[in-house]
Amino acid sequence: MPNYNFYDVFSDSPMRFQQFACAVISVREGCTFQRFGAGRDGAIDGLFVSENGRTVLQVKMTEAKGKALLGLMRQERKRISPENCNRYILVIASRTLRDELKEEIRKIIP
Repeated sequence: MPNYNFYDVFSDSPMRFQQFACAVISVREGCTFQRFGAGRDGAIDGLFVSENGRTVLQVKMTEAKGKALLGLMRQERKRISPENCNRYILVIASRTLRDELKEEIRKIIP
């Protein structure tokens, strides 16, 4: 997986990063996500509904690292239920997202 430093590029405007991430995923998926304002956890959600079901997009820009980031992801996993969506896409911007941590996150949020 390529390493891009979007955290520093968008550090002055997390909302711009969230808009950027939503636009990139929309292009990748070939659909337009409905965007929502910042939630109480500071993230923005996107939603795409089709005859195949609901896809939820969660964007996080965080300074949490290591165990704190994994804890954040475990909390996020508890909020994901099959009733809410058929597919869940997570975009994270963090200065300290090492490959080992990416694998741990994939185990938490498959």
